[in-house]
Amino acid sequence: MKKILLGLCLLLTALPGFAFQPLPVDEAFALSAQTNKKSVVLHWKLASGYYLYRDRISLKPTQNINLTMGIAKEDDILGKYQVYEDKLILTVPAATKLVVNYQGCAASGFCYPPVSKLVSINGNVVNITNAEDATTSSIAIADVETAQDKA
Repeated sequence: MKKILLGLCLLLTALPGFAFQPLPVDEAFALSAQTNKKSVVLHWKLASGYYLYRDRISLKPTQNINLTMGIAKEDDILGKYQVYEDKLILTVPAATKLVVNYQGCAASGFCYPPVSKLVSINGNVVNITNAEDATTSSIAIADVETAQDKA
């Protein structure tokens, strides 16, 4: 009997090591951007088991954004809502600065506070910073030129 209790105690003390550890927000919802002369393409790559809320995505300056339909969900707390899993691509009119706001959760139930990113575009360089503290992630990319741009 003592061996069983000892084994049970050891098992219970080991379980916290297996508890869910959420990813850092920028790994859970990796945001990147590209630009051409007419638009900015925002691309979120979502980690497996994470999702973004459709109704928690907004841009400043305020723009009418055309979000695709998400995956329909329903629960007792939020009611009916939509989410995006895996990836989200959003194309908006060209700008030199955008504040992008979004919020998401892990399927395990852990939810992140709202995120605000400043997307600054200067030529072919796109800087994405945390709007609150200006931590910078700079990405140099080639301008994307389509057949429509050449016309």
